[in-house]
Amino acid sequence: MEILRFIVDFLTLYILIYIIYSVFFNKNRKEYKNLKNNDEIKFFIKAYKLDMRKTDYSELLKTLTITNSFIIAISTTIVLYIENYFIKIIACFITLLLLIFVLYNLIGTYYKKKENEKNV
Repeated sequence: MEILRFIVDFLTLYILIYIIYSVFFNKNRKEYKNLKNNDEIKFFIKAYKLDMRKTDYSELLKTLTITNSFIIAISTTIVLYIENYFIKIIACFITLLLLIFVLYNLIGTYYKKKENEKNV
């Protein structure tokens, strides 16, 4: 029963965060020419040396929106089930760092590989 509650909490938070993220943060960032408003995409492009002539901006934006919603939702859900505030802070910090590092690395590698395939 506890697992079901965890899953329901996670899905509820994920959907809520995804909607908020999509409506409020991505509303003015739909086109590549509006990149100056999106520091997160600029960082991602520089960190993984992506060529935006070969990478679809809207697809990258959607992927990062889904990923960021997942990272925030899973971190928040885990913290909801911890009683001690000190442990909550440590768990949230570690979870955020691990998820950001792993998921951003996977996404960056995926888009770099996809970009190299378009080169051929």
